[in-house]
Formats: sequence, structure tokens, C-alpha cells
Amino acid sequence: MIKYEKEMIMKNKLLKILICAVLVAAVVFGGILLFYTLENRSVVKVQEVTVKSEKINAPFRAVQLSDLHGTEIGKENEKLVTAVTNAEPDIILMTGDMFSRDGTGYEETLTLIESLYGIAPIYYSLGNHEDDHFRANEDEKEEMIGEISDRGAVVLEHEYEDISIAGADIRLGGFFGYATDPDPSYFEKLQEEGYFENWRFDEAWNGGKDDSFLKKIKLTDRFVLLMCHVPDSYILFNGFEKYPADLILSGHLHGGQIILPLAGPVFAPNQGIFPEKTEGLFSDGSSQLYLSKGLGSGKPVPRINNSPEITVIDVVPG
Repeated sequence: MIKYEKEMIMKNKLLKILICAVLVAAVVFGGILLFYTLENRSVVKVQEVTVKSEKINAPFRAVQLSDLHGTEIGKENEKLVTAVTNAEPDIILMTGDMFSRDGTGYEETLTLIESLYGIAPIYYSLGNHEDDHFRANEDEKEEMIGEISDRGAVVLEHEYEDISIAGADIRLGGFFGYATDPDPSYFEKLQEEGYFENWRFDEAWNGGKDDSFLKKIKLTDRFVLLMCHVPDSYILFNGFEKYPADLILSGHLHGGQIILPLAGPVFAPNQGIFPEKTEGLFSDGSSQLYLSKGLGSGKPVPRINNSPEITVIDVVPG
């Protein structure tokens, strides 16, 4: 009887210790989430990149904004607007997922465009979230794109324009980004692991819309700047070879969303756990792609150890 009571006392102590440990872990984890959630609303990292090209006849500066997902950094994104203003860009490029597929953040996006209007010309290309929203709400697409345009942004959806920016002659185009047919074995591998958004590649490729657009945009002597929200066709498949462009600007991966010390980014669509390609400059020698970490999250899990960023890109002769 005494032995039994001692065992029960010991079990109760262990249970209390376990409960305390769980509560402490919950408080710590909650504190971490709160810290990074607040940081994401107050801090904008400015990532500076220089791109050289022999096809550039005059230097220009672009600011890339991507994956805002309705996040507000400061009241009505005042801190984001300040960061863009301070960069003194010649052009502002919004590379998709500025609002989320359920429409969250749409009004904030319109307000942001209004606030940025007058700093520099603004161009906007769709991301997969805008595309999803318009697929589910076809009757809203024309009106919403019209409202974005009315606020001061030129929307490029499988379209391009020949423009001059700070004396540089460029061809600027935009589309949301599934462009090329990957190796079938890659389909199979990622489908088995549950990562692959198979319908997007099949539909985009078989429809031929991306293929036709990308073949046309490269038929020029101008510097080709392509807003391409999803980078997979270039960083994972053979996009550089099939559809070269002088500079491609992408987002979509949120830098891996959560970045662990030593281990690095945790997850990226179509790359899985601990992905290798989530941000930075990629090149095949003739084409260059900058993959932005973006600004928001678009999902319940906040960005952790991964501050929102804008990209300041100086394109110079060389």
C-alpha cells in the first residue's frame, strides 16, 4: 500500500512537471509568434541588388514589391510607403499576391497604390492568389483590375509594353508564372510527397498561353524585364533555356516563411521541407532572376526570423 502511494505521488509529480513544461513551451512559442507578428507590421527590410547588362543604354532603379497579402506595415502601410519613397525609384513593380485568394487585402492594396502614385510609374502583374480569386469570381475580374488601374497601376496579365525608364529602353511584361513543362519524373515525385500543384502546370502548359506570350516578349533588341510571380519554371526547370529574359522578378515562396537558425528556410511549395532555392539572385549567364522574400504571409503561420522586404534593384550598363 505504501509503495503504491509513493508511485502515485511520483506519477502526480511527473504529470505536474509535464503540464508545467507544456505551459512554458506554449507561452514561449506564443511569445515568439507575437514578437514576429508585431515585427512584420513594423519593420521593412530593404534588399539592394545591382544587375548589369550590355543591353542597357542608361541606368535605372526599380523597387519590387511582392506577396503583401493585405499586410499593413504601419497604419495604411505608411512604413512601406516611406521605404519605397526613400529608395527614389524610377519604376515600382508589384509582382503578385498583393491580396489573397479570398479577397483579403484588396482594399489595402488599392490604398497602397494610391499612396505610391506619383513616386514613380507603377506596374502590377498577377500572382497565383489573384489568379485564384479571379477564377472563382470571374464576374469581378474586369471591375477589380479596372479599380487597380484607376488608382494608378498598369496591370500586365500576359501582356508587355515597350517603355522608357530614366532613359533606358525596356520591354516590360507580366504574367503569374507557370511557364514550362517539367520532367515527368518530377511530377511523380512531388505528387507522391503531396507537394505538387499539378493542375497549374498542366493547364498553363497545355493551354499554350504562357508559351505564346513568352515567345513574343523576347523578340526585341530592348532590355527584357519580366514580372513572373512563380519562379519554379526558371529555378527548378528549363525556363532560362526556353524563355530567356534579361531580368526576371519573382516572389511566391516568402523566403521559406520560417527561417531557423543554422537549418535555414523550412518549407517552399514544390520544393518541400528545407528548400534550397527560396530567395536571391539566380542566373544562367545570359538571363538573371531575382527571387524576393516578399512582404506578407497569406497563411495563419506568420513569417518567423524573416522580416518583410522590398527589393531595390539598380540596373546598370555593363
